[in-house]
Amino acid sequence: MKLRLLKVFLLVVLLSSPTFSQKVPKWKFLAPLWVPVFYDLNHYMGLTSGGQNTVCIYNKMGDTIANCLALRTVVSTDSTYFSTRSFCYGDSLTIFVHVDSVKSLGLSGLNLIEKYLGLIFKTIDGGKTWKKIQLNPNFRSRKSVGLNMRDKMNGIVVQFPDSSEQFSKIWITNDGWETFREITNHNILAPKNFFYNPPKILIFDVYCNLYYSFDNGQTFTKDSTFQNYFLPLANLRIVNDKIMIISGTPKDSNMKDRKIYFRTTDGGINWDYWEPVDINKIYEVYGDSSSVSLARILNDSVYILGVDARKKGKGISLLTTDNGKSWIELSNIWYNNEEWPATYVYFEGNYVFATGIFWLFYHTIGDSTLMPPTFYGPYYKIPKNFTLRWQPIEGATKYQIQVVELEGFDFVNYPQPIGVNYDSVLFDDVIVTGTSYSPPNTKNWKIYCCRIRSMNDSLVSEWNSKWYLTEPEPNDVESQIGCESTKIYPNPARENITFEQLPENVRKIKILDMLGNEVLSLPIQKSIDIEKLPAGVYYLRFEPSFEVFKFIKY
Repeated sequence: MKLRLLKVFLLVVLLSSPTFSQKVPKWKFLAPLWVPVFYDLNHYMGLTSGGQNTVCIYNKMGDTIANCLALRTVVSTDSTYFSTRSFCYGDSLTIFVHVDSVKSLGLSGLNLIEKYLGLIFKTIDGGKTWKKIQLNPNFRSRKSVGLNMRDKMNGIVVQFPDSSEQFSKIWITNDGWETFREITNHNILAPKNFFYNPPKILIFDVYCNLYYSFDNGQTFTKDSTFQNYFLPLANLRIVNDKIMIISGTPKDSNMKDRKIYFRTTDGGINWDYWEPVDINKIYEVYGDSSSVSLARILNDSVYILGVDARKKGKGISLLTTDNGKSWIELSNIWYNNEEWPATYVYFEGNYVFATGIFWLFYHTIGDSTLMPPTFYGPYYKIPKNFTLRWQPIEGATKYQIQVVELEGFDFVNYPQPIGVNYDSVLFDDVIVTGTSYSPPNTKNWKIYCCRIRSMNDSLVSEWNSKWYLTEPEPNDVESQIGCESTKIYPNPARENITFEQLPENVRKIKILDMLGNEVLSLPIQKSIDIEKLPAGVYYLRFEPSFEVFKFIKY
């Protein structure tokens, strides 16, 4: 996958400025994309936030009109649908989208029977017109791993073996998939990562074997050295013909839940040139149970890791410019009254790009604002005449608070106020210099939505909001806000969420969607499997206390 050179020196300017101390970037919404791929500032694409089978291509930065390849599910008698595997640029207007056409044949016991047909969609005009190229001669039980393009001419597609085959399928092209050939002289069973720069092919499998060829696949050499260090399912990130990083779970049982990293700047074919990347400082700061993943590699010593930070209870991005000797925490995205964990995806000129869950954002270096304050405590029930408290923000001289009073509604079915309008329904709007404020004349059994921002003579932060519910006969304050000690991690989460210090007397846990519909109801437990939930925002409610937490499934 081709990317322009990332201008690392601009990151140094960015990180040496006050941007990541008392100030944070002013993030701006760019496009409803996730898994974005950049060619340059004016050419980028990604999956739409609405689904995995529509790839949209933008040919001018900030353009609201995109050329889209919509591979929507086909409702037909043969139950055929598309599944996008990968997409990449050959040049600014030449784009390749690799998909599997999947045919569902039914169930065999508990197993779903599916057959796959490998396809490549190609455009040479930035997505206006597309050509479909079929790899497989017919449907087989052979799912694709993905596509890698060296440029617009040379590329490789790798597929898992069919149930009747012994080894995987490998296809290469030297003319942009106008013609292609299958490589048969290999014994690779379960490929995971791969790279092609004619005549060199490099493939890494799920068992941590490294295969490489220097004659366009006529012969392969196998190296199993990584099996001494990693358990299966390690991941090899290939930046170019020289720079590569492998990450995974170590064989050493004393490493607990930690990951280990190795990198090379010599193409990966000589073990003597692989060296470990020290990420122990990350675990020391953010906790042993933090999940660490490689987000972006800029060059041989500058890369970004994504961390589900257990001690912070949120996702963050960490950047190193010295191969892991030191790490710098990058700013998350503040947008629409909320903080979104940022995944940094591209840098060029004065622009920095990142995704926040399902959307693509950007900011220009130097365009910054103050960090917004965060109210202490999660969403909770409180008595009337409550006090708002927040942490001081470095560089702020005052804080603006707005409080909206809403009519009560069925808290059991609708645990979140909908359509809060701070512009027209202000209960209070004040500016204070301290770090606490008590809204006057608050009432029992009312819902109050509160937001706050930090200010000084020249800067105004984004808003940060929270909502509170008062109750008719409050108990002592300590018991009502006891869920401040409850922690949920990771957040956002993909597979599981875990609790620490649950509220007392909890008998049941319920998960509700944005509309208040119950999607899960479970007995009390320390961890919940959410892998089957669709991506989105959810509310987790402890009963009978009715204390509520928000989390994001991605």
